[in-house]
Amino acid sequence: MPVSLASYNLFGLHADPVSIQVEVSKGMPHFSITGMAGASIREAKDRIRSAIECSGFRFPKTRKIIHLAPADFPKRGSHLDLPMAIGLLSATSQIATLPNGWLTLGELELNGGVRAVRGVLPGLLQAKALGVKNVIIPEGNLEEAALIKGLNYYSVSSLREAVKALKGLLTKTDTSSFQIYSKASSKDHSLDEVKGQRYTKRALMLAAAGGHHVLMHGPPGTGKTLLARGFPSLLPALNSQEKIEIMSIHSVLGLKPQTTRPFRCVHHSISRAQLMGGGALGRPGELSLAHKGVLYLDELPEFDRSVLESLRQPLEEGEYHMMRQQRTLRFPSRFQLIASMNPCPCGYYGDSQHPCQCHPYELGRYRKKLSGPLMDRIDIFIHVPRLPFEDLHGKDFISASFMSEKVQLARKIQYERQGKLNQELSPQEIRKLPLQDEALKLLESATNRLHLSGRAVFKVIRLAQSIADIAESGITPPMIAEALSYRRAF
Repeated sequence: MPVSLASYNLFGLHADPVSIQVEVSKGMPHFSITGMAGASIREAKDRIRSAIECSGFRFPKTRKIIHLAPADFPKRGSHLDLPMAIGLLSATSQIATLPNGWLTLGELELNGGVRAVRGVLPGLLQAKALGVKNVIIPEGNLEEAALIKGLNYYSVSSLREAVKALKGLLTKTDTSSFQIYSKASSKDHSLDEVKGQRYTKRALMLAAAGGHHVLMHGPPGTGKTLLARGFPSLLPALNSQEKIEIMSIHSVLGLKPQTTRPFRCVHHSISRAQLMGGGALGRPGELSLAHKGVLYLDELPEFDRSVLESLRQPLEEGEYHMMRQQRTLRFPSRFQLIASMNPCPCGYYGDSQHPCQCHPYELGRYRKKLSGPLMDRIDIFIHVPRLPFEDLHGKDFISASFMSEKVQLARKIQYERQGKLNQELSPQEIRKLPLQDEALKLLESATNRLHLSGRAVFKVIRLAQSIADIAESGITPPMIAEALSYRRAF
């Protein structure tokens, strides 16, 4: 009689339910795995045999078939090792019939040990939705799995311990005291490291408050990179749902758990596939790794044109889609873009202390790398000037901790009012925002004079609303004027 176990198959960031069906029958010794099994699963036959024998169990010398249903899509992943081995032990009556509501996962070692696997969080979320209550999980995955509440975990380091758990001889693991800390904290840097730059810091505070995208431009050495690295210190801590979203992405890629807001600094030599993700399995790229955090692009015009143009949809929608194996994969990418650039190839165009060495043709070619549609998706353009010596050693007008408090208050106002950040407001929601008549007239005049697109007008209103939230007031004409001052200046 075939034995059936519940498991999952990871594709992109989505886990599909898989039924592992095991049958042991009379016949010549033969071991086959069907159901479009990938190389990592086909190679599991030798791992399973060695692990079963080294654990003191009997490996059947007859005909063995393991079928992974449904059979119409490929399966990959070493997490299926442990459930296939348990299925064989159950089919040969070495352990009792498996109870319902159990999920087992883990990669087997030849000596019967159990190793940690990738993609645990999406699999646990899918299993929980299907009614699974008990999970046998490798010890190495317990830390991240503890984030999913409502499941009974039995952490194991070997096949023997997994069998004990199924027999009721192993107590469940207490995960209530588990806390995950990231070694790479997003708040390692602070805006206090940069002296002066009062207006730039205010622009970054507004960006943090409303989730707006920023492009800083100015000569080299003025602190653009330090300002970008200090920007995450203004952002509030992640909530539980955001932690699960971020850790699911890290889990799929086999990265260490991280519960601070991501800060991804991308080099300009990156390819489009590395930025967006891809491959046969639809691996997430840097855009998804920056989800709920910051994506920093230094020297923006040095990036390949196709790489920059691929940012259009994620910047606008907060996600991107990819076709793989006749399926559409959805990748979350709700990040804040912080970009920086020099004003010209030599870096000194418009600098009063260093003459620019660039030919006008070089300057035009340099700036043409940034298309109008891409620039139209950026909310704040801010010039980062060279500062005099006294400003570099003077006292800042405002501390990073104070700005962080203002940002958290502004975000609280936004979530209470509309349930989302201002950057995420749709055009229909923006039209409902109350604007004073004077503010509306000023915006109309600026739209005609500056030839703003419809998208740019909505971005001005979104940014003005963030300014108003920082001030805890309604949108006034000075706020519209300040929002307009952050529009493209080159």
